[in-house]
Amino acid sequence: MPRVFAVTTALVLALTGSAQATTKPPSCTRGHATLEQSAAGVRIVRIKVKRQSKQETRHENVLACWTATGRRMTIAQEVDFGLDNIASTRVEIVQGRYAGVVETNEGGVSIGVAARVYDVKRRRLLHDASACDKLDRGDYAGPDDVAFLDDGGLAFACDQLVLYRSAKAPAEQLEPVGTDVRQLAVSHYSNGFGQRLFWTDGDGVDALAKSTDV
Repeated sequence: MPRVFAVTTALVLALTGSAQATTKPPSCTRGHATLEQSAAGVRIVRIKVKRQSKQETRHENVLACWTATGRRMTIAQEVDFGLDNIASTRVEIVQGRYAGVVETNEGGVSIGVAARVYDVKRRRLLHDASACDKLDRGDYAGPDDVAFLDDGGLAFACDQLVLYRSAKAPAEQLEPVGTDVRQLAVSHYSNGFGQRLFWTDGDGVDALAKSTDV
């Protein structure tokens, strides 16, 4: 009997371990979330949230999910108050791991923009463009343009040009305050030459095109 019991116990443990090993992570679209974007191990989903007040006409959250674990994180909240505030979000997935977010709120003549980049695998905010909030720019707040780089990097322009080369890199000011920087772009795939950041300094026919390796 002891031998039979030992064999039975070993079999049960083996089957239990096998079942645990094959258990799938939670779905990224659980809770009636809708899929908006996907790349490699990242899914961007949207879910409706209960309104927090009678003034809210819409409340939705945008979440980033790491498929290997099913773990999600909120990367943007969209709250509308009729025509007094209309929220929208643009998300860019980089390298199948990082999520770049541009969040816009429009109300009347005022526009507020926020930009951030997240490490979806580690569920961590890496960088944001909050440096733009320190500038007095009238009815417009936030960056004029944003570029999301490999390895969790971020570049943004708001009368200056600020660069984070990677997830752990410190901020660099490539153009000083008072510079009219616009039209940011980054070449992720350049046949072995690495990334390069492009921007314009000035406006119209007098605009000067610049670039740097990143």
